[in-house]
Amino acid sequence: MTGNYENEYVGKYIETIKNLPDDCAIVNGDWKGIDKKIIEEAIRYNKKLIVIWPCGLGKNYSDIVQKAEFSDNILVLSEYPDDYHMSKRTLYERNRIISAISNSMIIVSSKDKKLYPIIDQFLNLGKEIFCFSPDAEDTQNENINLINNGAILITNLDKPINDNFLM
Repeated sequence: MTGNYENEYVGKYIETIKNLPDDCAIVNGDWKGIDKKIIEEAIRYNKKLIVIWPCGLGKNYSDIVQKAEFSDNILVLSEYPDDYHMSKRTLYERNRIISAISNSMIIVSSKDKKLYPIIDQFLNLGKEIFCFSPDAEDTQNENINLINNGAILITNLDKPINDNFLM
């Protein structure tokens, strides 16, 4: 679950995390903005969370490592040594891992095609892309373009859950 375009209605989509079944895990790249809010919501409702880092765990990339120490539901993964710096290559490799361990991708909202590299990773593995419906007056949210190109329109997490794309 990810997104890169914040607007007034995105919060209601992020809140749907509380309805996830206990045998479901959210896989996230711990990027700024919406990803941070998704992580906070998962922690708030004690949901299972797998966070993939594009650098070593010794880098002060995020406070999620400290939170993971005190939670049985948070797993932080990196394929790099502790002091390894983030780079364009490691961001690409992080997307590869996220797409490999996820059953599907859920996009809360999108803008400026910045999510296309990770979307491509999911599509290359034959995995479904789900997009929350943008507000009718929101011309900035590009989820509608993704939906028009084959992503599955959702307004809640029922379809991905019922079709076993989140298990």
